[in-house]
Amino acid sequence: MFQYKTGEDQQRRKGKIQWIWGVIFSMFLSGTAFSQSIDWGPPTWGKNLEELNQIFIEKNKSGLIKEDKERSEIELQYTPAKSLKIRRGNLTALISAADPSSAGRLYGYSYEGKFFGKVVLFKDHPEFFPETILRTLKEKYPQGKIYRTFGTGQTMPLFEYKSDQLYVFTTSRGVFFYEPNLLGQVLKRDQNQVEQELQRYEKEMRGKPYSP
Repeated sequence: MFQYKTGEDQQRRKGKIQWIWGVIFSMFLSGTAFSQSIDWGPPTWGKNLEELNQIFIEKNKSGLIKEDKERSEIELQYTPAKSLKIRRGNLTALISAADPSSAGRLYGYSYEGKFFGKVVLFKDHPEFFPETILRTLKEKYPQGKIYRTFGTGQTMPLFEYKSDQLYVFTTSRGVFFYEPNLLGQVLKRDQNQVEQELQRYEKEMRGKPYSP
């Protein structure tokens, strides 16, 4: 049945649409501001926990970084395709939380008290799109390469850059930054396994260059 919309109904509908668009726009601005707060440049390596917290508070105004004492085993992603499970000891996982009472997010890793790995997981940052991150990293590290990997029925582009001071790569999970020398020291504990995995990675996972 046809219903005639009065001027009041139309105004109410217009107001509702404006409110919805206002919410969407505010969410977009919030996500943009948060994403801009992440520095995609090389982290400052070698910091202890106290020094990391000083930097964290400067950027976030509250919260802290702390050791994750809940997990006894750490899965260390050390290439775009390979990870290694290592028992917590000299190697510790770090978590960050803007609210000290919250569980926190994986922030990175320290070895013998020195910060050597930073992680940005996509699940913790839904405002990021992996394709956008690839372009951002390529602009930040122009010598890095974007590859197309072939997996279970799908292809996935990923980024990789390595120098004497920095190793950066992406996976389907997020972005990983490492100080290569300390990463090497951690991996030496399981040298034989790591060498075999790296050789397999070189043979199997490097596909043709990806052109976005």
